[in-house]
Amino acid sequence: KAQNYQTIQLFKNKYQLTAPLLNSTKGSDLINYNWTVKNKTQNKVDNFNGKTINYDFDVSGTYEIEITPMVNNKNLNSFQITIICN
Repeated sequence: KAQNYQTIQLFKNKYQLTAPLLNSTKGSDLINYNWTVKNKTQNKVDNFNGKTINYDFDVSGTYEIEITPMVNNKNLNSFQITIICN
């Protein structure tokens, strides 16, 4: 479990990443997550949607991940982590 603005180290591999989950206050809220993965080494950006994504960290370097939760189609504050891949 990574904390907001934390930097973590991983080995090159495929990983399943899960967003920090929100609980619906009403039980009927529509909750979604938008992901942006920036591969700083290759200057490449990938976008995903959903609670969980699969990502192949196949190149050594730095990746910046931003997860933006949406409740009823309104963006909340983003969660950001940095991954250094060896």
